[in-house]
Amino acid sequence: MAGLKQDAYLAEYLNDPLLNYFANDFFLDNGANWDDLVENDRINGTFMGLQSPIVTGAVTTPLTPVKRTDIPDFVSLEYYRPTNSTLVTYHDEYGRMVKQMQTIVQQQKADTANAVATKGIHNSSPFQNTAATPIISTPNANTVLTDGKREIKVEDIYNLRAVVNNAYPGLKGVKFMMIIDELAWARLASTNTTLQSQVAYQKGTGTIDFPYLDIAGIKLFSDSRAPFYTISTGQRATYGTTYVAASHHKAAVLLVPKLSYGTAIGSFKEFLNENDAAYQGDITSFGQFAYAGPFSSNLQNNLQYMGAILRN
Repeated sequence: MAGLKQDAYLAEYLNDPLLNYFANDFFLDNGANWDDLVENDRINGTFMGLQSPIVTGAVTTPLTPVKRTDIPDFVSLEYYRPTNSTLVTYHDEYGRMVKQMQTIVQQQKADTANAVATKGIHNSSPFQNTAATPIISTPNANTVLTDGKREIKVEDIYNLRAVVNNAYPGLKGVKFMMIIDELAWARLASTNTTLQSQVAYQKGTGTIDFPYLDIAGIKLFSDSRAPFYTISTGQRATYGTTYVAASHHKAAVLLVPKLSYGTAIGSFKEFLNENDAAYQGDITSFGQFAYAGPFSSNLQNNLQYMGAILRN
């Protein structure tokens, strides 16, 4: 009988309706799906080299051949796992209408999706201000909110979009998305008449927890996972850094869905110690390879199609 329970556990995982658990997170759902490109928990690709300018009118002939140098690139999926294993005792499992195994699987998926998205939002934020990843700051005239940082106004969003449009002229017609911390989002929603009407409409239909607001072709998402930047360097803080108001700027990140970043799910392994005599139950944990972020192993210099507003 050995292994039957583990087979049942894996079947529960694979057949659960929450299998596509990335779809339950707005950030992961808006990324390009790279699942089919994964081989051995890695995605191989190429960072395209520079192309000769395209002009109209007279040029010198014969044309000078210039070799385009492409750079091999890749993304290694990251390994996600819990900090502790989970114990399901025979006493707790006995007689329940809903097996703990089902709820454990669902919780694993929700927690993993949140961990992948949190790291993915960090990965998909400009590292620093460049022509390809412009970063602007809120004007000093903006009101300082209760967290000690200035509000973001619609004009600031317009300004950032204009800078990004200049960097990528072909993107003027696309839909953008912006991730803003809750306080700045709430201030924006309560002070702009266009956004106020959207909030009023949603409340009128009985919907309070609506997913986003929309202005100037940009979907505005309220999310505490928005990144922050080191004041002294102007660079994105290292992932896992503890936020300190005196040392960091909060930021709103502008992205292009399906273009700025993507997601990938790799291999999954459930570890199960069945019928442990000491605990009189089963001990389980899992490991999941997954990734969310730009298609590059260089998350400092190869970023593109993104921008940010610093709340100074």
